[in-house]
Amino acid sequence: MVGASKIKKPGESSKMATKPLVQILDEIESNIKAVAEAAQRAEEAAKAAKQAAESARRASAKAEETARVVREDILDSALIRLRRGEPSKPFREYLAEREKRA
Repeated sequence: MVGASKIKKPGESSKMATKPLVQILDEIESNIKAVAEAAQRAEEAAKAAKQAAESARRASAKAEETARVVREDILDSALIRLRRGEPSKPFREYLAEREKRA
């Protein structure tokens, strides 16, 4: 059953009937091309995003390694300062004592 709002009055025509078929087909073709171009741009954007993510991952790994090295250097400096006042012996003397123990 067709609703009352869908029944056309005499003299009314649908929009599709007012356009020539050639024009409708041209519009469809134009829309298909636009969708294909949008899909291509989306694919290129996805590739660029993937490259940016990989670049960010590498930069993060490099920053992490740099932070590890800096942390090590800071700990070494702190240890050197703490042990600066401790008595020490020449290296050759240390090696000689070590040979006696072995």
